[in-house]
Amino acid sequence: MSTGAPSTRLLARNVGVNLAAQLLPLLVALVLTPYLVTRLGTERFGAFALAMVLIGYLGVFDLGFGRALTKLAAERLGGTGADEIPRLAGTALAVQVVLGTIVGLALTALADPLVDRVATLPPGLRDEARRSLWMVAVCVPIAMHGSAFQGLLEAYQRFDLTGAMRIFLGTGLIAGPVIAAAAGGGLPAVTAALCVVRAVSWIAYAVLCARIVPGLFAAAWRPSWPAVRALVTFGGWLSVANVAGPLIVHADRFILGSVASMRSRIRRSA
Repeated sequence: MSTGAPSTRLLARNVGVNLAAQLLPLLVALVLTPYLVTRLGTERFGAFALAMVLIGYLGVFDLGFGRALTKLAAERLGGTGADEIPRLAGTALAVQVVLGTIVGLALTALADPLVDRVATLPPGLRDEARRSLWMVAVCVPIAMHGSAFQGLLEAYQRFDLTGAMRIFLGTGLIAGPVIAAAAGGGLPAVTAALCVVRAVSWIAYAVLCARIVPGLFAAAWRPSWPAVRALVTFGGWLSVANVAGPLIVHADRFILGSVASMRSRIRRSA
């Protein structure tokens, strides 16, 4: 009984934190989103919704490294290879910097076509949307690292920490833009608030992971090719689901964001 009680309390704590991570962001979004729509207007909120989805969606181009890192690090913890974890995790972070930079540069290059043709935004809003996309491009490497950090913490069974970070991110990604909008900011300001929340979460994740895995960031400067192969071998097949799943889930937001902008333009022309 004495050994089972701590495990029961740990399970209850993890379940409670993860339940809160599901419910609190939802409640915050339900309360604050109508205010944000009112402050920004339909057109700007539609463009903001697209930017928000892009920040989250582009992070899936991490080749499934987050899930792969959970599996491979957990295996090493359960065996005799715990000393390999800093090199493994550091390699994942290094590769994600490269991938994030490539995706960010691609998004920067595609900003004009996305604004002018895909989103069908009115001329007065296109410059704001373009600057917002540039900010999103900067956030892509940060978003990618989030999956690796979370995967590493889960390998160490720190679901309490990952749950707490999800609460922060889920609430911050709506509360931050609301604060920026309340201060009179337009689309670039609320998008910058998204990036600030992402940056703060990156710092928090980095501190937590560095405490649990000493030498993590030193190892990131010395990536291991065998570690890259191991991560890609397991995570590569997950990347297809990572790309297709969010696209299916969030496709309606892209459609609604574009339709909202088109509808406003039709009203003005009428």
